[in-house]
Amino acid sequence: MSTQKFRLRFTFWLDMSKPDELALAEKIEELKAKRSFAKVIRDGIRLICDLRAGRTDILLELFPWVAERFQPQTDTTELAALVEQFKQAMTMPTAVPQRAPTIDATPKVGVIDEGKAREISINNALAALDDF
Repeated sequence: MSTQKFRLRFTFWLDMSKPDELALAEKIEELKAKRSFAKVIRDGIRLICDLRAGRTDILLELFPWVAERFQPQTDTTELAALVEQFKQAMTMPTAVPQRAPTIDATPKVGVIDEGKAREISINNALAALDDF
């Protein structure tokens, strides 16, 4: 079996009258000076082909920080502070206006006084916030 290396060379043209292609030519000269032009071309072609195929493997291989950029933010300090303020506001004692007793003395099933209803509502809200 032959172990000779087989290499190909590809050539392309840039139109120097177009500003974007002129900028590319300048960047190519910088890359050549750093001896990284061929690697950038290879990586660029791999990246474009992978993205056009609907994959991001090469993107994440070349730029792992991109994955971190699209992760949901876990810094919830501002939200936690708002939840704490809400909890404090809900537990602050406030005067519940007392209503005059009604003339109808027959008890009504399922009806609770306003103070008890407020307490139940506050407890439900606090329980929901604890689950949050």
